[in-house]
Amino acid sequence: RLAPDTRIELFLQRLPGEPTEGRPMIPGAEVTTLSGDRVVARSQYLRMAAGDRVSPVDVLATASDEPDYGMDLGLWADNGTAHGRVYGFGPQPFGNPALAFSSQAPIHMGFWHESPIVSAAAPFLKRTLPEYRITLFTALARHALRAGHEYWGWRFAGWALHYVQDLTQPYHARVLPGLGTGRMLWINALSLAGVTTPMAHAVTLVSNRHLALENFQRNALLAGHGDRPGAPGDAAPQRLLAALAGGPETDPPASFAWDQARTVVARPAAASADAVDRTIADALPARFVRDPGHEFGVDGDELDLFTLLASENPAARDAMIDLLVLLMSEYGAHTRAFVRALRSEP
Repeated sequence: RLAPDTRIELFLQRLPGEPTEGRPMIPGAEVTTLSGDRVVARSQYLRMAAGDRVSPVDVLATASDEPDYGMDLGLWADNGTAHGRVYGFGPQPFGNPALAFSSQAPIHMGFWHESPIVSAAAPFLKRTLPEYRITLFTALARHALRAGHEYWGWRFAGWALHYVQDLTQPYHARVLPGLGTGRMLWINALSLAGVTTPMAHAVTLVSNRHLALENFQRNALLAGHGDRPGAPGDAAPQRLLAALAGGPETDPPASFAWDQARTVVARPAAASADAVDRTIADALPARFVRDPGHEFGVDGDELDLFTLLASENPAARDAMIDLLVLLMSEYGAHTRAFVRALRSEP
């Protein structure tokens, strides 16, 4: 039950500055259905052909980005799509069903660790499907690997891995980080009574902080990669790469069952969400993360918050790096645990 226009081209994604090995480039429109995505537009995709030799880690890394390329769009009954009407997922549980990109959110998030009273007041928050995708794509990966289809084994594995990695992001594991239970219930009650502004402001602020965190993270990692080096002697981006790499002493056991996405991966992300939200609100420029009248998603991709903070507020930049070291450690550890578990299957 993927969006029927999902792109299934043979391609590899390369980081900026990495060699193309003489392979032809493929435009982003051939790998994603998201028109106008500026991050995709700046990415580098190499065309592959059947029979080409490629490393499993390149296939896995490329595929782990693909579920954000449109395969989960328009799947709900009220999304106005022909496939949404027959797939059987029912109405979209939260978000705006009229906005295409909003429709993927309940499939990439898992709000299992809200307070019991919030879950009782808003049971629709539990209608999320990352476990479904993890189970489906892991089963396909294992089947393909056992059958000798190495390429598709690792591509399916990358698709499953995407949802595991998403659940290490605190804004995918808590619905409104930074708001206490009482405040959440109050603005929900106001919204039900027709006073929608407080809820709209809360959602905008959380969305802005979510996107700002990922902007800072992406640009810091690119700086560490070497495409755009940081200031002379700046080791901050390298700390993120080291956190991603981790080590045996930081990794969970080499096992992964579908229910670990909820109990092992999402739980610590949810527990850290309020502290993460406070750090972002304090460290990043207020115009991006404290103003509900600003929509970061409109032009945020044009910004480089890592470079901006390095010049305007180095102490805040370092606070963000400290925060991301913890998040990247979790991200790397769960990634390796998933892959080791897949490789250990008979």
